[in-house]
Amino acid sequence: MNCLVWFRHDLRVIDQPALDAGLASGSDVHAIALLSPAIWKQHGWGPNRINWYVESVHALERDLAAMDIPLSIVHLDDNDNPAESIVRHAASLNATEVMFGIEAGVNEQKRDALVTHLLSQQGCTAVPIVTETILPLSDIRTKAGTYFKVYTPFRNAWDAQLEQIGIAPANPARHAAPAKISTNDNAPWTVGTSAALLQLNTFIDNRVTAYK
Repeated sequence: MNCLVWFRHDLRVIDQPALDAGLASGSDVHAIALLSPAIWKQHGWGPNRINWYVESVHALERDLAAMDIPLSIVHLDDNDNPAESIVRHAASLNATEVMFGIEAGVNEQKRDALVTHLLSQQGCTAVPIVTETILPLSDIRTKAGTYFKVYTPFRNAWDAQLEQIGIAPANPARHAAPAKISTNDNAPWTVGTSAALLQLNTFIDNRVTAYK
């Protein structure tokens, strides 16, 4: 059996719940990423963000290749529907499941509802997974079951749920040293999981105690 992992904005291969779910499924894992210039334009992406994302996808391709997982990079034309592209690719693999990270945007929610519906029609299961937040944002609501409109009550509810799952709420330092910001606009992007881990470890070793 085959399963398909749909990579979106979360392009890690380490601590990536959608990828982990695919690997744990017992199926042969295939991956896909969509390049959608028309959609990027609608969302106001500039050249720098597009360049960073495309390079990150190619870094992901190399990371997955090292894990013997093929990544299909699909370029969408202006009239292509992302949901239909995913469904066609899943059908070409005879995939039984499609794993993907949940995104909170209105357009993204509509797209995912369509993907789920179309996949079900061909006997394939959509598996949405929380990948970008510690808790599902939809679970943090007022006692009346509505979404918060004020930050402080939202933060209190967030902290309470963190404590329920054994995570201590953050207590950031009050006096952080100013960060040094590079003014070199021509510095190359550092992309991929390895680069992200290097930046994280550098931050933990040198700056985390002063983080505010």
